This record gives sequence, C-alpha cells and structure tokens, in this order.
Amino acid sequence: MFKNRIVLLVNNDNDCGFLKEHGFSLLIESQEINVLFDTGQGKTLNANSIKKSINWNTLQGLILSHGHYDHTGGIPFIIGKCPSIQIYAHKDILTRRYHFITRDSQLISKKDISITDKARQCLSNHANLKWIDSAVMLSPHVGITGPILRKFKDSFSKEALYVSEANFEEDVVEDEMALWIDSKDGLIIITGCCHAGLKNTIEAVKSITKKNRIHILVGGFHLRNSETQEINEICTYLNTLSIDLIIPCHCTGSQATDIMKKLLQTSVRRGLCGDEWTFELK
Repeated sequence: MFKNRIVLLVNNDNDCGFLKEHGFSLLIESQEINVLFDTGQGKTLNANSIKKSINWNTLQGLILSHGHYDHTGGIPFIIGKCPSIQIYAHKDILTRRYHFITRDSQLISKKDISITDKARQCLSNHANLKWIDSAVMLSPHVGITGPILRKFKDSFSKEALYVSEANFEEDVVEDEMALWIDSKDGLIIITGCCHAGLKNTIEAVKSITKKNRIHILVGGFHLRNSETQEINEICTYLNTLSIDLIIPCHCTGSQATDIMKKLLQTSVRRGLCGDEWTFELK
C-alpha cells in the first residue's frame, strides 16, 4: 500500500546511522507528486538517501527555497540523477551573497554563502528551470508560496547578510519560498530558513490557501541567534495556531528549540536526519 510521507534527508542533527551537515533537504512523496525541497550542501544527501532507500527515478520536481550554499549545493547530484527534472526557484537565487562578521563596526571576516559555482552552472545549463515570482500549485494539494510578503516585523535571527562584497548592502533574502501540503488533517508547512520571518511565512501560506488549520510545521526557523524575548514572542504567536506537531530543524538553534519545547502547548520534536512523517491527502 502506498504511503504518503515526508523524509528529512539533510539536517544539522542526525539519527543513528545517518550523516549530518549544516544544511537542509526534505523529500515529499505523495500520491500526487514526488518533490525534493532543497538539497543541503550536497555532502550527505546521497548517503542518507541510500540509507532511506530513496528511488530518485520517481522524483518529479526540485524546489529551491533560496540561494544559499547550504540549501543548493546538492543541485549537481540531483540533476545527475534526474537530468530532465523540473526545477522551481526565484531568479534571485543566483545573487552573490556574503556573511560578514563585524566588531565595533569593523569588518573582521567575510564568507561567501552564495550558491556554488558548480551548482550555478548546472542551473544555467538546465532546460527545465521555472522561475517563480508568485504562488504556484505543483499538484492539487501541494504548492509553493513564491516570495513571501514581509508584513510583520522580522522575527528571525539578526545576522549580517549582504549582497555586496565591497560594502554593507543588506540582503533580506527576498527570494525565499516555502512549500505547503493540504493534508486531510490540515496544512503541512515546510520552511527552508524563514529569512522572511516565521510569522510572515505561516501567514503567507494561510492567506494563499484560505485555510487556518495547521497539522505540521517543519523546517529551519532561523532563530539560532535570536534574543530570548523574540523567541518567547514567536511561541506566543504559535500557541494561537493549535498546530499538531512542530519540528524545528537546521538554523532554528538548540536554544530556540528548548524554549519551544518548554513554552509551546503542542508536540515539539527536534528534527533528525532520517526522520519521516506520514500524512493523508484529502
């Protein structure tokens, strides 16, 4: 009997026998469509997929949430496995991006966190690449948001992200997208990093789908460097939504995850590589 499932293939934390890395990738297998949401850096995707007995021949789509190396590094691997796969991304995914470390307004170091040159080249040469600038339905019950409206005050980690190596032009990662599944038990919302803010992301999905019931929230929430008060405010908001299961992954951070476990009136489980969750479609 076919089983609709979500499989966590790449994450910062792992279950026994699976490899971990700083990155995120999650597979959705359903009766309607099989898609991969992000690829991680590409270091652990293959090994973990073998351990989970993933059949890449059934993969129909790749969604890239935004243009950071830890979400796109596995693009060459996926295109190698699935040469004609349909890829969905925002055009700004190719933007050069940097993380600056400063002290007393002085630049101490910088790191290029862009999509890698190899992944960039693979995308440029790929025939089935669809640029997304608004919400798109991938199947009757699976969709992607397109760029997320920044309606509410940012609630994500305050990090020094920039789009210029030469100056301090801030990068607000406007290309970030989320994915949702309209399941029998409510919405399943999948986030890459939540650079748009967790509240903005959730409210965008609710607005697009015209649905309020949320069954599962899973992904990176980008709270790893957030102040305790900011995390508390997010928890207060999440408690108004009556979500069945919340699964913090990747860039959420251990402090935020621990606070969520303490304050949220719902089940909170730290995401581990190899985890999977089943669901039913309507």
